[in-house]
Amino acid sequence: MTKATPEDLLNTVIAADALRRRALGQTPARYRPSQRVWIEPFFNVLGHLWAFVMACMPSPVRRPFVQWVNCKMGGYFPIANPDLPQRKEETVRLAQEIKQKTGQWPALLVLTSHPNTEGPHQWLRFELLRQGLQIADAVVEAQQPGAWYPGHPRCLLAIDPYALDTVSPPIGGFYSAWMHRIYVAWDRQPSTQSWFQKHFLLRHSGYSKIAWKFLKLLKADIPVLMVLAGGLPFNARLLYAAREFVHRLPVKRWTLAKRQAQIELMEILMQPEGGVWPAVTGMLPAGKVNAIRNALNRWGLSVQESELALKEFQEEFKFPVPYRERLFRVLMNRLVSHGKPLLLVAISHSETPPRVQISLPVAVTSVPEDIPAFARQLVTTKFL
Repeated sequence: MTKATPEDLLNTVIAADALRRRALGQTPARYRPSQRVWIEPFFNVLGHLWAFVMACMPSPVRRPFVQWVNCKMGGYFPIANPDLPQRKEETVRLAQEIKQKTGQWPALLVLTSHPNTEGPHQWLRFELLRQGLQIADAVVEAQQPGAWYPGHPRCLLAIDPYALDTVSPPIGGFYSAWMHRIYVAWDRQPSTQSWFQKHFLLRHSGYSKIAWKFLKLLKADIPVLMVLAGGLPFNARLLYAAREFVHRLPVKRWTLAKRQAQIELMEILMQPEGGVWPAVTGMLPAGKVNAIRNALNRWGLSVQESELALKEFQEEFKFPVPYRERLFRVLMNRLVSHGKPLLLVAISHSETPPRVQISLPVAVTSVPEDIPAFARQLVTTKFL
């Protein structure tokens, strides 16, 4: 059997999305492999050129320009959030206090929820980033006051065909290279890249480099903004909640590759039962519970271990934002344990005014005794 790759996990999500689209009578995905060979590269070049122009902008010009671009991309006018000025001040003050106490400027990670990409509130995904960037810019300004070319905050964004399926190939090609140059662009389908993209235009945007880029920026005091769920609830429950559930199972000796088990669980969850789509609703019908229980037993868990694990999974699966324990474990082990303090700011969306909710910043100066408990508390108190 061919060894499963991280891209195979996303391909399973894409298959699940296609299944749901057919059931709902929606149009199928528009991506065609030829577009990354013949169409996108030309617009990749244009995206790189535009990114170069942005990189030449001094900070007093670039910051308001980025704010304007966010509004234009979302097609809306910026909204007033009465909490934003206070949260900026609190985050800056906390960063300065950490610097005084530890001698280290903290790494700043702004975590956001993921509003819907369609409907009347689709613009909120841009507004979350706009306000998050204001907080990150304020922290950078406090560390490097008056600098014309500071380390600008970076957004972690997906640029693969699945992420950009709602736009045309020319726009997708321009956007992917633009984001690759100024932010942290992640191509979760690197096998679809043409040779020229893989080696030049979108170089090092695949799985093997993205985590190291992410950590390198945080260590260098460059704030990073990312969607904590990794995507919409449908994708998040399959790609993160299900995958990480399998990853942390206490199986002593796997009867199959762990990644293959992750795909098997995702395939169970991608099929509807009695009109219920588990990944959409977060609910597990009886048939799905039994299928997962049988899989856990086959993978090597005892009956008691299976029931405990299943109960834990049902609890997390109902949430639109998974716990992301692995992410927090990496942050603690790669940053905090090496003496680099971490500052976390959570931003979530709401359909009621002021639309954007910004939580109090959280400072982490030492590794929590129980990282999973820390992750669960952060998600449940800041996002749910």
